[in-house]
Amino acid sequence: MALHHALPGEVIDLATAPADAPQNQSTALFRTAEIEVIRRVLQRDQDVPEHRVDGPVVLHCLEGAVRLIRPNAAVLLLQAGQMTWLAGGQPYALGAREDSVLLMTIVRRPD
Repeated sequence: MALHHALPGEVIDLATAPADAPQNQSTALFRTAEIEVIRRVLQRDQDVPEHRVDGPVVLHCLEGAVRLIRPNAAVLLLQAGQMTWLAGGQPYALGAREDSVLLMTIVRRPD
């Protein structure tokens, strides 16, 4: 079964995982030509290797605490209720200090 992506005007409950997603799994909530919004779930001590996206990305910590690691910059600790953003093309890695949930909004570059 295909994962449901929210339709325009549909309410998305960020406090719980979508019913059609396995528990504790990251999920793309919706995607358009301009943006993609992902509910990213990280388990304690889980690392996400360095990568980058073409457009700007907003990282909003909904639960837990996540390290944001960038080359040549101080490591940031995002805790529940905090957010930051990165310019497009900027490399970054993530490391969960505890079970965590991030809301990631990626601004997509037109093809």
